[in-house]
Amino acid sequence: MKTLVMGVALLAATLSSQAADKKLLMLAGRPSHGYMEHEYRAGCLLLQKCLANTPGLQVTVVSNDWPADESVFQGVDAVFMFCTGGEGHPAAKPERLKVLGELMKKGVGFGTCHYGVEVEKGAPGDAFLALQGGYFETYWSVNPHWDADFKTFPNHPVVRGVKPFKIKDEWYYHMRFPEGMKGVTPILTALPPEDTRGRPGVSSTHGGNPHVQARKGQAEHVMWTYDRPDGGRGFGITGAHFHRNWGDDNFRKVVLNALLWISSLEVPAEGVASTVTPDDLLQNLDPKKKIVLIAGKPSHPPGMHEFRAGMLLLKGCLDGVAGVTSVVYSNGWPQDANAFENASAVVIYADGGGGHPVLQGDRRKVLGELAKKGLGLGFMHYGVEIPSTNGGPELLEWIGGYYENLYSVNPIWSPEFKTFPNHPVARGVKPFSTKDEWYFNMRWQENKEKEKVIPILVATPSDEVRKGPYVHPKGPYDHIVAASGRAETTMWVYSRPGGGRGFGFTGGHTHANWGDASQRKAVLNAILWIAKAELPSNGVESSVTPEQLRQNLDPKKK
Repeated sequence: MKTLVMGVALLAATLSSQAADKKLLMLAGRPSHGYMEHEYRAGCLLLQKCLANTPGLQVTVVSNDWPADESVFQGVDAVFMFCTGGEGHPAAKPERLKVLGELMKKGVGFGTCHYGVEVEKGAPGDAFLALQGGYFETYWSVNPHWDADFKTFPNHPVVRGVKPFKIKDEWYYHMRFPEGMKGVTPILTALPPEDTRGRPGVSSTHGGNPHVQARKGQAEHVMWTYDRPDGGRGFGITGAHFHRNWGDDNFRKVVLNALLWISSLEVPAEGVASTVTPDDLLQNLDPKKKIVLIAGKPSHPPGMHEFRAGMLLLKGCLDGVAGVTSVVYSNGWPQDANAFENASAVVIYADGGGGHPVLQGDRRKVLGELAKKGLGLGFMHYGVEIPSTNGGPELLEWIGGYYENLYSVNPIWSPEFKTFPNHPVARGVKPFSTKDEWYFNMRWQENKEKEKVIPILVATPSDEVRKGPYVHPKGPYDHIVAASGRAETTMWVYSRPGGGRGFGFTGGHTHANWGDASQRKAVLNAILWIAKAELPSNGVESSVTPEQLRQNLDPKKK
């Protein structure tokens, strides 16, 4: 009988202990950005694993932004969001802000990480000020990549056991905090390089503004905690763009400590102890299409054939697309033997003709074997030109067409692209015109294969354009002049018989034209399409500033 009583008492104590456990809910965002970047789900699951042996804490991870079943909020002591932010922040809808507001009234803790700290000014921003004491505000905050050197820390439970560390990340700073920093305790503070503040006089959503520039020489806060007037707790950390940073013991510890703190649990004297291996960092990564962007060697005068700058610009636009990762290789071909491993698509933007990068060594064979396996292939501007007997057959096979010397032409003109086919690559593309070296009269596949070539950008050259002069040779060619009034294809897509996809784009001579939203969108759409990635209903949305167009230009003599 005594044994039975003791057993019942032990069971009751255990149940009581479990009932008293603090509940931490982690909301992981949908897939975003490139490989090992914005790994919301993998990051949350890694933190959950690190907290698995923490007494008195239960951690639940919900993926894909906001829970379909909001009953998971019942009884929680803290909510942590690691997700896409801005106008697409999963918490930004009025009804969801109301849910969080009701939780706040109960003293529930709240924290966000990296892009999750950004919401729009107005109701979402006001809510985040109340929840966690700060947020990223456009035209006020900035989001540069830099090496932050954290040397000293405040006397606060969240920094227990944290030692000085230095780490490169996309450390946002100059958050919007409450007036007088009331209730806010800066946790991680460092001095950013002055060039991260943007050029003087520039005011952009994320890249610099007069408010940030006025603080030249001052340290900035990239992580903070917040003691709410109602007794609840909050925090924000702006790092964690790079998933690998969770492998840093101090970076990880300060976040784990903060998660305990907002859950109203005592942080251990030396902080939360945890171990993360390189293999741990590779677990639960989001599946993402890998796109290899190959930029040719420097060529032509400044502002022309800016292959590297163009590819880096396109990569920057693709970084905001969920489910894809892109990498740029310069100087015509990757030196990394594993560059094409697990790639879904390869795009080449380089000088062509007899010096085409695919004509060197065994590169045609390499791409040919990958094409047989369904690899998407794209060639841009001069990259679509190749000798008819030395590479021409391969480009016909891979992308359905190519520029043939003395058959195709390369004049500088301003085509007017007015209508577009019903094809995914044309999604969201609006009528536009850019002055460029738009090649036309390509050599196409013949017979039934030609039917698989779908023109995307089509315009009718004037007779003056047909008569030349062309860039090289000057022309004119009788067969071009004789085709007066015929519409010409300057961009196309191709579905290969084996299931792979290809595209050709003849513009791109003039670097400034990447600033045209529709030209850029057509190419970004094509890159996703050949990679067989999901294409947004309105195409790939992106923005490019004049400042961005000036970045990464090849050093050239004027």
